[in-house]
Amino acid sequence: MHTVCIEYALGLHNQERRGEQSRMPKSDDKGRLVRALIDTSMSRIHLVKALLDKPKYISQLAGALDMDRSTVSYHLAVMESVGLLDSHYEILQPPHSVGKAARVYSVNKAKLKEALEVLRDLRSLARSP
Repeated sequence: MHTVCIEYALGLHNQERRGEQSRMPKSDDKGRLVRALIDTSMSRIHLVKALLDKPKYISQLAGALDMDRSTVSYHLAVMESVGLLDSHYEILQPPHSVGKAARVYSVNKAKLKEALEVLRDLRSLARSP
């Protein structure tokens, strides 16, 4: 319910589900940042929480959250595109596929803090008379 209200407040409702470009100007980085954090299934919030402990790669996240790798990959790409996440490649070590490279994701805490501040501002607007 709250997610839908925030999406309507930002003018973002149903755009992502239909694959449309955001109607917000590209210069509105804060709106894009918040939009990247919010999805109706709360998957992105769960991914961010899982990444706050330590950096992880897609297979680790998919297993921990019982999600398809393709779904995890999609949500990570959305959040990385606005800077909420950072990534780099690492060579896997035992017991994983030795010698293969995996993309490791971590939370950009400064951007996450920025998104949370915008959400806090929206919340205070909703409470004002």
